[in-house]
Amino acid sequence: GEVFMECLHAAGGIRRGGYILNVWPFMIYKEKRGNREFFYPFASPRGPNDLLWATGSGFTDEGIREALPTIQKIKRSKANVILAMGQQAMDLATGKSAKIGKWRGSILAGHPRVGKKVIPTYHPAATIHGVYLWRYLIINDMKRALAEKGDPHLNLPVRRIMIDPTFKEIIEFIRECRKAGRFATDLEVINHQVPCFSLCYDPGGMEGLVVPLSDDHGEPFWRLEDERDIWLEYAAALEDPEVEKVNQNLIGFDMPFLAMQNHILAKGYMCDTMIAQHILYPEFNKGLDFIASIH
Repeated sequence: GEVFMECLHAAGGIRRGGYILNVWPFMIYKEKRGNREFFYPFASPRGPNDLLWATGSGFTDEGIREALPTIQKIKRSKANVILAMGQQAMDLATGKSAKIGKWRGSILAGHPRVGKKVIPTYHPAATIHGVYLWRYLIINDMKRALAEKGDPHLNLPVRRIMIDPTFKEIIEFIRECRKAGRFATDLEVINHQVPCFSLCYDPGGMEGLVVPLSDDHGEPFWRLEDERDIWLEYAAALEDPEVEKVNQNLIGFDMPFLAMQNHILAKGYMCDTMIAQHILYPEFNKGLDFIASIH
């Protein structure tokens, strides 16, 4: 409770601005077996029929039935957003039973049983028994919830990503990347070959292009002459010293791979988001999912 209040005040919130609910309206008992946790009512004999929730499989029918008082209170409330603190709360509110770290900070559509948008975050207890620095992530996610509380709608960015472009669209898009003076790019690699790469020159990330180079069966997507011209156009953009390149792990993987495999020697300013994150905040995760959730 103290950690919760400290984080809430740091985020600019006040206690009476929300309503706190537990997933189950009674004490629970957690049993750990290997890497899995099993949740039971504290006073139950903890038999198979008493199981409420388990790592990997999520809620049991009994777990949902026992959570009905909480579900009904949420549905009756006028709140626009649920801050789901912990994996069980996220699962109840969204139906996602994955680890909380995969989704925390995201604005998600709520499960029909709650009917409200959801922002998952770590449970405050995890900062006491686990990682202290997670308090800063809770504060970040609380700020996001406070910013979202005035609107019941899920207002996510509308992105236009072309995944089946024509040859002409690819060439024109790569040239637009060069004209913009700064673009992001990313490779996918299978068996030391590039089946596709992507490009985006819109600073808001609203418009992007995926360039397919092989089909679902691993066969070439283009005629040899067309694929050659696509690679030459892409190489010209990467080797242009006046154009900035942006990517996650750009310096550690993508550019060295292209140099060795395709003899493309990228020049100019390289903006590697992973390295930048690690230099600025070495204590925190440097994965792209984490970076996107914070920035």
